[in-house]
Amino acid sequence: KHSFGVGFDVTRSNSQSANSGGAQTIRPSASLGVGAIPVPGITTANYPGINTSDITTAQDLLGNLAGTVASITQQYYVNSGSQKDWSNYAKDGFLFYRELHSNQWSGYVKDQWKVTRNFTLNLGVRYDFFGVPYETHGLGGRFVGGGAGLFGISGTDYASAFTNRYKSTGALSNTEFVGPNSPNPDATIFNNDRNNFAPSIGFSWNLPYFKKNTVIRGGYGVNYAGTYNLGFLNLNTNVGNIPGQTLNTTASISSYVNLSNLEASKLVPLSTGGTLPFQPVALTNRTAGTSAYDTNLRSPYIQTFNLQIQRELSRSLVIDFSYAGNTATKLLTTRQINDVDILDNGFLDAFNVTRAGGNAPLFDQLLNGLNVTGVGVVGTNGITGSSALRRFTTTNQFIANGQVGALANYVNNTANLAGLPGGLLRNGKFPENFIVVNPQFGSVGLVSNNGNSTYHSFTAHIQKRLTNGLTGQASYVFSKNLGDAAIRDQNNLRLSKTLLPNDRPHVIQEDVSYNLPFGKGAKYFTNAPGWLDQIVGGWNLASGANWSSGSPLTFTGLNTLNQFGTGTADLVGALPADYQQIVKIGNQVNYFPSLTTATVAQRPGILPNFGTGADAATLAGRFTNQVVVDSNGNVVIANSTPGRAGNTAINMAGLRGPGQLSFNGALGKAFKITERKTITLRADAVNLLNKPQWGNPNTNINGTSFGRVTTATGNRVITFNARFDF
Repeated sequence: KHSFGVGFDVTRSNSQSANSGGAQTIRPSASLGVGAIPVPGITTANYPGINTSDITTAQDLLGNLAGTVASITQQYYVNSGSQKDWSNYAKDGFLFYRELHSNQWSGYVKDQWKVTRNFTLNLGVRYDFFGVPYETHGLGGRFVGGGAGLFGISGTDYASAFTNRYKSTGALSNTEFVGPNSPNPDATIFNNDRNNFAPSIGFSWNLPYFKKNTVIRGGYGVNYAGTYNLGFLNLNTNVGNIPGQTLNTTASISSYVNLSNLEASKLVPLSTGGTLPFQPVALTNRTAGTSAYDTNLRSPYIQTFNLQIQRELSRSLVIDFSYAGNTATKLLTTRQINDVDILDNGFLDAFNVTRAGGNAPLFDQLLNGLNVTGVGVVGTNGITGSSALRRFTTTNQFIANGQVGALANYVNNTANLAGLPGGLLRNGKFPENFIVVNPQFGSVGLVSNNGNSTYHSFTAHIQKRLTNGLTGQASYVFSKNLGDAAIRDQNNLRLSKTLLPNDRPHVIQEDVSYNLPFGKGAKYFTNAPGWLDQIVGGWNLASGANWSSGSPLTFTGLNTLNQFGTGTADLVGALPADYQQIVKIGNQVNYFPSLTTATVAQRPGILPNFGTGADAATLAGRFTNQVVVDSNGNVVIANSTPGRAGNTAINMAGLRGPGQLSFNGALGKAFKITERKTITLRADAVNLLNKPQWGNPNTNINGTSFGRVTTATGNRVITFNARFDF
């Protein structure tokens, strides 16, 4: 009654790479074009007929032909955990090498138990161990403290970084080598996960109460995905090329240099500026991107469950109905911990006051005494911090369009006005981490287990076994796939829960093959002479069709909340009935024929309250936001207001792209030469109806082609082939 099985598997994976994972090359890389010395003489006056917009292109072309060096970059690196200075191509060769390993093993035991003649039970358990990846030569790095080290001067976790970071006792983020052959051989990139036990159970019950065969099947199981899904390419960057073990440099070119005098210029090798390996990135950087793994990163796992009833209607016809689902837990996600803070520090309030024509004390403190280009010195001649931002061409469009996150990001990392990135904050005596958690960097991603997904489906399926030359099957699937899409608000991950891009609620599919009943052994012309059988016999006709719902879409708008989130629009009115349909107008294809965009010139009422006076007029001239109106002119969709995520979701329910329909066909003819030799000619047609498979429309409400479909596939393709069997 019992059938036991056991198994064991070991997998050792490695990836060797050289000069990978970095943004720059270890040899100096020179880009040609207009350098530090402007190109004189190329003007519309000197060259009649040249367009103003083409002058820069013409200058770059001349610079390329002359071999003018516009910029030079170079990467320095270390190939040992004990190096005190950088390696470079001039003295250490050209190879910045890394060799990553990832080992895993698994074992299982199972039992197939024949409980009764009609009932079978399958029981099993599997154990998986996914070893933490490491670099063979000890050159695999992490931040000191693991994932906690990413928070830098703001602390060691989300609680300290997002609630009281100005008073935190954190330290600058720094890196270290860990793993075998490193200075820290007992440390790992993240902790091992050792509790990956995966049970499974299934049953099959052949119901004895019916004359026709009727079977009920079901099952439940757990499967671990393993952290090997991190991928060696990502590991090369996040482990083999972290800050402190590489240095990207850019030459400061102050005089004319071309390829012929580059060596004599002494610009290469590029200067390191005194920076040594393993030093923390300076607080004046604020643009370099980095990421790390949560110290307690776990293996994602998927629970699957299914239930099916299958009924034999006849000897050749079977129908079944089934439910299948799964839930995935602890999926790997990258959370951006360095998005701008506009709520806890009063920045949003200052932004709204400034946008409405008022003066915010926070901006007075921020810009006091600084000479704002084209405006003047803040604090003199009646120039306030708010008025300077309304007049400064770099910032006034952020204010006009409500992009408070973009303005906060500019204040955090610009080198304009105050000399160094972060200079505006220092000028106002604000903390270095006033706007972002870790001001050493620009983008800071923490890979952790924040992701989840669920899938549920119902399937109806019918199958015709081969009888009388006919076989085929057809199915209908109704399903829903939910999970975590792009993060909209780093402080509210619940907004990420939505339909996944591959959600298709309805899928219908069929496949049919029919051997035409003509020729020897068939219903008609059974006794046909050989020459006639060669004409009428051996024909096969087949078809396959698939129709599925379109993919979910997103009404995108400006990001009015933060810097790294995905901006969605506000639904402010009722969407028209049947507003989603393909309509061809001239050479254009529109998917939202009853919706159009409107600018402030067409709808003056959408202009926000900018106050009065010259500053208000300046902001009005910089306002470029659009709205979407229906055929009656009612505003239906608009950009969200500052400090808010749009009220429409990513992959919005009820908003889908065009459905996809494909009908394929095939016609074949077999010629029997001898008992053991046959020639088959066949023609296969893909998309037999030559129906366009329309791509998704443009859903950006601020774009010039909102609703436009600009891509399509689905040309009819017919393939002829011949086969000789012997």
